[in-house]
Amino acid sequence: MAEKDPLFGRVDNFQTSPRPGGQGRKERCPMARKVLVLEDESSIRGFIVINLTRAGYEVVEAETGEEALEKLREALQENPVSKAAPK
Repeated sequence: MAEKDPLFGRVDNFQTSPRPGGQGRKERCPMARKVLVLEDESSIRGFIVINLTRAGYEVVEAETGEEALEKLREALQENPVSKAAPK
């Protein structure tokens, strides 16, 4: 029977990965899910960050476009994107 995910609806291809506290976290793939949230209003940004974190995402916050671009550059230096298409 397929599981129901609150963000994606019906999902058949979830895998469980470790989570602090010993609980499993449901993911679509073995790679970490990381999101950059760009929002200038701190209360809205906080709401988005809380909900994405609860959904299992690793969240990076930025208040301005310049800050978001800097954080994106840093992330790409740490983990370069491969130009080769997956096989």
